[in-house]
Amino acid sequence: MAEIERSAAVADPFVRVDWGNRDRDRPAFEAELKRHYEAGHIILLDHPPFEVDFDVLNRVSFPAGRLHQKLTDRFLTYPKLHRPEVRRLFFDAFGLDVPFYLRFRREVKRLSAALRGFLRDTFSSYRFLKQGVSWRFTPTGPEGLHVDYFRRPEELQYLRIFINVDRQPRVWTIGPPLEELIERYADEADLLELAGAPSNQVCHRLNKRIFDKVNVQPRSAMDRHIVSFAPGDVWLCETRLNSHEIFSGHRLVATDFYVEPSSMQDPQQSVDRRVAACLQRLAAARSLAAATPALLSVAALGGGTVAAPGR
Repeated sequence: MAEIERSAAVADPFVRVDWGNRDRDRPAFEAELKRHYEAGHIILLDHPPFEVDFDVLNRVSFPAGRLHQKLTDRFLTYPKLHRPEVRRLFFDAFGLDVPFYLRFRREVKRLSAALRGFLRDTFSSYRFLKQGVSWRFTPTGPEGLHVDYFRRPEELQYLRIFINVDRQPRVWTIGPPLEELIERYADEADLLELAGAPSNQVCHRLNKRIFDKVNVQPRSAMDRHIVSFAPGDVWLCETRLNSHEIFSGHRLVATDFYVEPSSMQDPQQSVDRRVAACLQRLAAARSLAAATPALLSVAALGGGTVAAPGR
C-alpha cells in the first residue's frame, strides 16, 4: 500500500478507491472513479484486479537514459531484431536464453491486455482513439518536478493508469496542481499570451520558465508531497493536472489512452477546457483591476458611486 508524506502547503490530490466495492453497485462505482479522475485526483486503487509476475519482470533491466526509458508492449513482444541497436539491447537483456525471453514476452502481453481490458470495461462510456501501453525497465530519477505535455496539437484527454512492477517502491513527489500553477506564475511565465493555445503549450511553458528554475534549487524551493508506491501498487493520474517527479524507481507499466473529450462524464473537466477557463478568469480579473482606478476617478469627479462588480 502506498505511503504518503503529505505537505500542508500543497493541495491534497489523493483518494483511495477500493476495487472490492465495485460489484456492490457497479454503475455508481464507475461513475465515482470517472469523477475523481476527471477532477484531477490521484486515485490509489486498493485490491486491484491485476497479478504481476515479479520473478520474470525483475530479471530484466535496460540501460538508464531516455532512449529506452519508455517502450511499447509491441516493441518488447515483436522486436525488430534486424536493427543492430535493437538486437544489441535484447542480447544484453536476455542473452541466448530464448525460453526466458518467451516467458517474459507472455507476461508483457498478458498484463498489457489486462490493463487495456480494465480501462475499456471501467471507462466503457469513453471513446478511445488510441489504447497505448508502455513499459519501463530503466532506473529513473530524480528527474525534477514538471507537468506532462504531449506533442499532439488536438484536444485530447489522456487516461493513465500505472502499476509498479518492481520489487522496490517507486517514489514520486507531487507539487501544486496545474491550475494553481497557472494562477501563481501567470506573470512570470507570460501565460496570458497563450490564451486560446492548446494546454500542451501552457504546460511546456511552465516547465521551461518555472520548473527549470525550481529544479536547480534545493528541494525545499517548492513544497510537495512524497508518495512511495509499493510493489504491485496501482494508481490512476492525469499527469498534466498534477505536477510530479519520479524521484526513484525502476520497473513500471503505464497506459497512454487517447480519449475524445466529448465522451467524458463531464466534458468541461477536460484539461484543455480547464486551462482555457483558468486563463479567461485571470484575464478578466486583470481587466477589472486595470479598469477600476479609472472608474473610481470618474465617480469621484462626478460625485457619483460605482456599483460593486457583479451587483
